[in-house]
Amino acid sequence: MTQTPGRTFLKVTGILYVILGGLGMALSLNLVWGTGSANIAHGIVILVQSCLFLLTGIVGIKHCNSVSKVNLLKKFAFVNIVATVAMSVFTLVILPQFFTALYELSSGLALGILYLVGASKNEAANLET
Repeated sequence: MTQTPGRTFLKVTGILYVILGGLGMALSLNLVWGTGSANIAHGIVILVQSCLFLLTGIVGIKHCNSVSKVNLLKKFAFVNIVATVAMSVFTLVILPQFFTALYELSSGLALGILYLVGASKNEAANLET
């Protein structure tokens, strides 16, 4: 089996998504059991985003060498980019923490864009054949 050009992008970002998803789940459970309604709301939002990260990472690792699953990978990339922007806005509005929101936005967008680059490279390889 030949390797696709976006394989490394998808595998590395997929592993990072799995790690962040697991860490985010642990953090969200800690926040949900904490006190205050803002912590509970933030914990639930982090839990949803962490589940999305975990699923995205697993799909990226599993299909990193597949040119037939490019559309699925691109959809996951766009959903993660939108979820990252939404989470940053939520953090900025509900918990006015500018630097936390900026960090979430920059790191989340970087991962989402690299994941999308990997999917696009696989799509280009599919079009060439």
